Amino acid sequence: MRTRLLLKGLFLSLFFIAFTTHATPTPQNKLIQASYLGEFTEETAALVLKKSPPLDTLAVHYALELYRIEYRTPAPDGSEAVASGLVVLPKNPEKPVGIVTYLHGTRFERNDVPSRNNQKNYMYLAAFSSSGGYAAVMPDYLGLGDSNLNLHPYVQAETLASSSIDMLLAAKEFFKQSHYPINEKLYLAGYSEGGFTTIVMFEKLIKDYPHIPITAVAAGSAPYDWLETMKFVMFKPGPRATAYLAYFFYSLQTYKHYWASMDEIFLPPFNTLIPQLFDGQHNTQEVLQALPPHPLQILQPNLIGSIIYGDDPHTEDLIMNFNHYYFIPTAPL
Repeated sequence: MRTRLLLKGLFLSLFFIAFTTHATPTPQNKLIQASYLGEFTEETAALVLKKSPPLDTLAVHYALELYRIEYRTPAPDGSEAVASGLVVLPKNPEKPVGIVTYLHGTRFERNDVPSRNNQKNYMYLAAFSSSGGYAAVMPDYLGLGDSNLNLHPYVQAETLASSSIDMLLAAKEFFKQSHYPINEKLYLAGYSEGGFTTIVMFEKLIKDYPHIPITAVAAGSAPYDWLETMKFVMFKPGPRATAYLAYFFYSLQTYKHYWASMDEIFLPPFNTLIPQLFDGQHNTQEVLQALPPHPLQILQPNLIGSIIYGDDPHTEDLIMNFNHYYFIPTAPL
């Protein structure tokens, strides 16, 4: 219930600031292909909004066209990878439309992503595109959807920022090729892992893409500080805390190799179970059922101590990955 209210608050805050302000990137040859997925009707949008108070007060203005985008983006090792995402377009707009980039929260299953057009995403489509009249750009993230990586680099700032920006650039290439009318407005929004992604994407756009001004940003319920997040998740855990930490440390070790082996991170039998569990084929319920309720039951005591007391040799790198609140925002946040 709290999560639903936070999500709706995120939508409302974005809609409140979404009816004012500017942006125009240039194509970067990121697009591989765009595949038409079908139509999302006004009737479906109206039904979705009706079931989602307080969004039920929003009026529906457009049917939508849905496209799966495949695009190029760097992998964690710097090599070229393939990623995918969903682009949603209001059908037959009377004037050029703005863009909302929505970054989704934690997903364990490879197919549980926007481009698979599952019902989880219908509320976003209805609110942003059918009602608001915005083109929605929704990355799946590396390691999910049609990506050629086997594991998602979970809450890893560099690839979340670069792959989300590359999705935006690929979408803009598609708009140009298909002569779809886009205006200069660009909004960034995300929740949970997507809230973290929103912030690091915002920061990277400011630093590396100054020609892409941003209209407004809304980020909700995300890990923004390394030590505070670790303390909170380890000692005041919610029902998914164990799964989140398992996913994070497994992904971190896979791509960064900070420790000698998984044995230095996870207690038995989780040192061998976790790689099997996070293979992209297990859904959220299966992951939660396979892990104990408290994260301290899966982590090595030495690792816990070194993180909490800040004496892990990789602490500085971990802080740099997590703590992205020192930049100066160039748009309402």
